[in-house]
Amino acid sequence: MVFRSPEYFQYKTHQRGWVPYRVESEARERSRHYSFTSRDNARMTEMRSQTELRQVKFKENTYKIDLEKVPALKEAAFAGNINNYATAIQFEMNYMDFPGSPIKTYATTWEDISKSIYKVDLFGAELERGNYFEKDIDVLLGMDIAGKLYFSPLMFMATEANPLKAETRVYLIDFGFPIKDRYIVNNTLPEGYTVESLPEGVVYNLGDNTGSYRYLISHTGDKLQLSVELSINRSFIVAEEYGSLKKFFELCVAKEKEKVVLSKA
Repeated sequence: MVFRSPEYFQYKTHQRGWVPYRVESEARERSRHYSFTSRDNARMTEMRSQTELRQVKFKENTYKIDLEKVPALKEAAFAGNINNYATAIQFEMNYMDFPGSPIKTYATTWEDISKSIYKVDLFGAELERGNYFEKDIDVLLGMDIAGKLYFSPLMFMATEANPLKAETRVYLIDFGFPIKDRYIVNNTLPEGYTVESLPEGVVYNLGDNTGSYRYLISHTGDKLQLSVELSINRSFIVAEEYGSLKKFFELCVAKEKEKVVLSKA
């Protein structure tokens, strides 16, 4: 990529993305020739025109970036703002400085931004929007097969699929903040049924105190109690740990899909 600009336009550059790159810059002397035609109506019956040639000399700033074989950036869970990881450079107009004219500044302050942010259609509308998490849910309570009842003790709170789909990851896993979710679910067995089998209680640990998952289930009489706790102790996890994190979620999802089996007494 090459970007050229005359010296009269001064920019701030903002680089982002997970692919490292270097911006090479240089300045060279340039010139442009212009012709101007003026008309002199000194006499009512005679109009004179005069063409003048002018040469303008200036410096041209050139910015060059060489990048090859950059992999595509794909949407993924726990990425925060995906655009933060897209490799890009932004040229922000700082000021204009033409000879013989006052400097005109364009760079804004945080106060300017705070006043105008709600005027942006997409951003302002998003800030004023509510009902982010409303959705319809279907709850599968169980099914009767040959006198046996099967159901997930977590019901609609169970994680249905691993949120980490990709085989590999090249940028941070961004949870935003440490996570600790805990569910305690109490169920009363339907009349005439007893527990035939329960999912086995487990504890999974992720890395060196990075996270953990606890699944504990028990029953007494016609009462069934399940306690599930998921903890992620770090806001960010580096890409090198993606494989173990994905496996961790696979185990959690598989455990929550296991069924309680009831049989008629």
